[in-house]
Amino acid sequence: IGTDMKGVPDSLRVKAFRSDPDGELLGPLKATHVAVGDVEGVSSAIVGGSAAGRGAVVTNRPVVQPLAFDRTSFTGELPSGWDAEIYRNGELLGFATSGSDQRYRFDDIPLLYGENRFEIITYGPQGQTRSRFETLNVGDQSVPAGKTWYWAGIVDPGRDLIDFRKRETLPDSEQGLRAAVSVEHGLSQRMSVAALAQTLVENDERVTFVEGSVRRAVGPALVEVAVARDNKGGMAFRGQALARVGEVSIAARSIVSRDFAARPGGLGVTGEHRLSIDAPLNLKNRTLPLHADVKLTEYQGGDKQLEASGRTALMFSHFNLSSTLRYRRTFSSGPAPPDEMELALIGSGRIGRVRLRGGTEWRIAPQSRLERAELSAYWNAGENTDWEGALAYEAPAKRARARISHIRRFSGLALALTGEAATDGSVAAGLNLAFSLDRTDAGWRFSRQPLASTGSVRARVYRDVNANGQRDAGEPFETGALITAGLRLSDEVTDKTGRAVLGGLENYRAVAIGVDPT
Repeated sequence: IGTDMKGVPDSLRVKAFRSDPDGELLGPLKATHVAVGDVEGVSSAIVGGSAAGRGAVVTNRPVVQPLAFDRTSFTGELPSGWDAEIYRNGELLGFATSGSDQRYRFDDIPLLYGENRFEIITYGPQGQTRSRFETLNVGDQSVPAGKTWYWAGIVDPGRDLIDFRKRETLPDSEQGLRAAVSVEHGLSQRMSVAALAQTLVENDERVTFVEGSVRRAVGPALVEVAVARDNKGGMAFRGQALARVGEVSIAARSIVSRDFAARPGGLGVTGEHRLSIDAPLNLKNRTLPLHADVKLTEYQGGDKQLEASGRTALMFSHFNLSSTLRYRRTFSSGPAPPDEMELALIGSGRIGRVRLRGGTEWRIAPQSRLERAELSAYWNAGENTDWEGALAYEAPAKRARARISHIRRFSGLALALTGEAATDGSVAAGLNLAFSLDRTDAGWRFSRQPLASTGSVRARVYRDVNANGQRDAGEPFETGALITAGLRLSDEVTDKTGRAVLGGLENYRAVAIGVDPT
């Protein structure tokens, strides 16, 4: 259950079964998921990424299975004052800060052929740290032979089920309801077919389209071709492949559209062709991951735009550094804008008890100038006290700013006091208070742990005097014990009744609960 079972003997495999109230086995458990509330829609390689918002979904697809096998996206809750980092196979890919929709979103994340291990770390204003782990194995993504996966849902993008925000307008990608139905069927171990029907709003116009695709594994490669047609007669064609040659991962994709209104660029974009290569550079003492990406976009009227980028990352000691060089050139029948080139550097790491993070963007062409630079430091000064500071410079506004925060954690709440000033004379002060209300046998209590929006465990520890694995009358409850959940420790010890609560756990993930033997 939840484990890669390859190579495990049948005698050691475990299956899940439904049972009636008397324990009678009724057959294998059906992997159907139903969600009502804040959900994420389905994605399409031709139309683009999914949208998140209030709605309803019913599906039997694996939860982390992407529809587009060469790229994926991640989204999740990110309250005000929080920020996020994303890593793939230990490589730092990017940062995200909380926006008006209170979510982080990492779009267009490339996938490598083979195993892709993602970690998303979010940091809160009172020193909270949460991690989300996802593993996507490209090559094992085809639907099992004879199996059928389905997805059906409706989403109101950009709007939460319970939303106290008042917003006059929404981005174009979050206008109007989206509804979709997707079906995939495995013809063999190496071949599958899929169909998708979706309706959405693009450029203030309701568009409905259907898409059919065929996916086939060919040696160490995965190939897919697809065709789509919208309700106005527009057509789109897609071909893509993902392969590994030795240590080199190659991804290629080509999309051609003819009056296809559901594309993000609308009718103005007629073609998009992309080639990506990932390869390791093996040095004497370390390996540098190298990434190169070239994209050609074609527009109505004959204009074209070429975009190229290269990225490498360096991981040493307690630091992760990543640099990206981007280039853009426009080919036009008329006057074309000058070529653009920019360099971006990001880094994250630790020096002792101080967590550092920084980023900078430098425009190289058409003129050379610093666009943006920021450095932040988070110092764990004590068991319940932290300090956070940041320096930033924004070249377009010619504005520098500084921020300092003091964080104090009490047993029932966490408090952060913040002061900020900028060179344009603006000043600001903030107070951030975080707590949860928890109902126990003794009544309501305050807790600084996030309990309502994350997973939590309520445990009771006793001393098993006769070692029979269950609590018998007279066996005492244990006071002062620490509960463990995976690699996490509870913030508080068990009380005189042996109770403790551990919150802030990742949703929908199994975790081993234990007692710290020390």
